[in-house]
Amino acid sequence: MIQVGPDARVWVLVKADGHWRRLAEGRKASVMRLKDDQAVLLVLMHKRMHGELLFMKEGDSALVPIRRFFPEEGMLSVPPSGARLDWVQGKDGDLAKGFSRLILWTCDLNGHVTGPRTLTPPDIDNRPGCFVSTVVSCYDSTGNPYFRARRQGSDWRGPYALKGVLPEGERVFAVAPLEPPDWGKIVGRAMVQPKQFYPFPGNSRDVIPP
Repeated sequence: MIQVGPDARVWVLVKADGHWRRLAEGRKASVMRLKDDQAVLLVLMHKRMHGELLFMKEGDSALVPIRRFFPEEGMLSVPPSGARLDWVQGKDGDLAKGFSRLILWTCDLNGHVTGPRTLTPPDIDNRPGCFVSTVVSCYDSTGNPYFRARRQGSDWRGPYALKGVLPEGERVFAVAPLEPPDWGKIVGRAMVQPKQFYPFPGNSRDVIPP
């Protein structure tokens, strides 16, 4: 991907059979490198600043819209390894009030989709809970996703719980009332944030992390 021209247009190029071919162009872009550059996620912004989320893996000759793998509505999260894509829909609620269900799909870098899987929030202090977001709150060091929940009707101060989607099943981790949540300590594993997109072109001294 390169920046060309005085209007800072971004061109996406691929090299096949020894020749470079232009795949797409836009005014700006955001990029996420996946699993040691085995694949990439790309958002191309056009004149009206509408962007489409695109995917491409090593060996592909074209960009693939992410909607080919997932439903139209949803939020994307990616574990730090970049080994898969997590797509989440919120049901029966909104960001202000929380969601009473989350629907989770996963997709590996070969385009194999698993799901849907329905997640229900845990009870908190013996009262029904709700998920606070459709974005994965954090991942553990092995790439398992965790979703934050709070008691229905409570505000941003909580109390909170964390639901982890683990190979052996779902597990809930709760924090004592009025105690600041140190999730790494509570879960017993190092917790990390989802991978981020980085703007292109950005600062010329910036390097997009792998």
